[in-house]
Formats: sequence, structure tokens, C-alpha cells
Amino acid sequence: MSTEELIEECNDECRECLKSFQKDNIEFRPSMCRYCPTGQKLHELLKRQDTSEQQWDLIDWSSSPWKDYYHG
Repeated sequence: MSTEELIEECNDECRECLKSFQKDNIEFRPSMCRYCPTGQKLHELLKRQDTSEQQWDLIDWSSSPWKDYYHG
């Protein structure tokens, strides 16, 4: 299976997860994805293709410019 197909498979799982949150009226926060095996796998796959995704791990999310975007 190609990287693109694996990414799409992960995205499909993520969409289903988000639908479940909405259906159950549970607030979804993107920071939750870091605990999910699918979210972790997707991040690793995207790092192979996207330079911005590669830099994600290098950002100090608690620094002043970014703290409003990360509440995890």
C-alpha cells in the first residue's frame, strides 16, 4: 500500500472518530489525537511527505506565540 493510501485510510478513521464525538455530543480537541494510535501513525506518515509536518515536533508549543493554539 502506498503512503498516500495509508494516509487516506488514517484520514477515514479520523473522520469516523470525529463523527462519533459529534454524535455523542462530546467536545473534540485536536490535542486528543496525540494519544490515538491512528493519529500517531498519520503524523508519522505525513512527516514523510510534508516539511511543515516534520517541523511540528520542533515547535515549543508552550512558548508565547503558540500557547493559544495548544491546550493539551
